Amino acid sequence: MMSGGKVSAKTINIGVKNFHSFTTITIKYFLQSKTHKNMSGKFLKPAALSCAFFFVVLLANLDGKWTGSITTPDGSNFPVSYNFKVDGAILTGSAESPEGTATIDSGKIAGNDFSFSVTVDGKAYPHTGKVYDDSCGIDINFGGPIVHTTLIRDTTK
Repeated sequence: MMSGGKVSAKTINIGVKNFHSFTTITIKYFLQSKTHKNMSGKFLKPAALSCAFFFVVLLANLDGKWTGSITTPDGSNFPVSYNFKVDGAILTGSAESPEGTATIDSGKIAGNDFSFSVTVDGKAYPHTGKVYDDSCGIDINFGGPIVHTTLIRDTTK
């Protein structure tokens, strides 16, 4: 760093449409002295924009229909589908099985990790999971035993 040079912070706000959610990323970069401003500004602004784009691309999208099957602690196996809707850090939607449809409650999403609860016959079943490009892993707490299942994105229209 040059002694006696001025250091100023520049901020770039980038709004990126990521499937169904809108993400704003703020990037700060520093410029040192007026002699470096022109050269640094020409390099740092495009570099900051590139990093922001890369960050948004890394975020997997949970919106939509996901299908799979669950094997319960008693050995029963049945097909399931989840219809997820993401609004910022809030996760909503529904879960469907041959027994019917249940609403997703208390849904949260942070990056690629998510959690929610599904209530069936008055009993809440907490779910935690991680979303990947075309699949997601979910752990379901059945009041003690935890069952893991993998869902795949339903691409049929």
